[in-house]
Amino acid sequence: MVDEKPIAADHLKRTTELAKRIHNISIQLTETVSAKRNDRVAIISLATQGTILELADAALNLISRNSTSAAETILRSMLDAFANLLLLSKNADHLMTLQMDHHKEWLKILKAASRKDNEFLDSISNIQELPQLILDRQIQIKELAKRGAKPLIVEQTFASAGITELYDGIYRRLSSSVHHGLGEVLRRHLVAGPDGIESLIMFKEPTDTTKYMIIDTISGILLQTTALFNTSLTDANKSYLEDLRAQRDSLNNEMQEQSGTT
Repeated sequence: MVDEKPIAADHLKRTTELAKRIHNISIQLTETVSAKRNDRVAIISLATQGTILELADAALNLISRNSTSAAETILRSMLDAFANLLLLSKNADHLMTLQMDHHKEWLKILKAASRKDNEFLDSISNIQELPQLILDRQIQIKELAKRGAKPLIVEQTFASAGITELYDGIYRRLSSSVHHGLGEVLRRHLVAGPDGIESLIMFKEPTDTTKYMIIDTISGILLQTTALFNTSLTDANKSYLEDLRAQRDSLNNEMQEQSGTT
């Protein structure tokens, strides 16, 4: 996260253009990667990368419309997917943790539906095999636990993936934004007038620093996740990724010099 210091308009423009190039090349390169049908880790990894690319596109489009609050929500979701993808690349057993979490979430829904008191779950409540579906999920969870699956703890996932600094530096603040913490609600929708009276504002103009933080973080995520599939990439594509990374580093160094932080 960077401090709230002025950012040159040209710098923000170049950062945005670079992010779009990185996003486009990440899509192109990921589409060349394939996974064997029985390689569940590779399949889940590719699907997670697809999610990251989709979210990045949505966030960049929102920023272009000055909707940074929504973009921040999406960025937090991207960071979740990023941490899981990184950890999968380091430890294939993390797949069992993700599977356990999947079954636990569905078990909550199925149990809620079994009470037949929630109109939003009527389509599930009326399934004749619902008791068996609940039992099946419980069995799956127990089997995964026997094989060593651990409960999904977000902070631990980031730590195991080696990106604690992202959790502490960005994810925590974005969590407040996602859950509409008091500070975030006030920051977004109140502005103090010269007479000291607070006024409601519906669409507060975001700062360039906020835009920069989101855009640059997206670029960093995409560069790192795309490189995870480097065994499937040609030398030319690997070189191109390195060039894009060097361009991002150069822009970041320029940003630090402008902010007087070097």
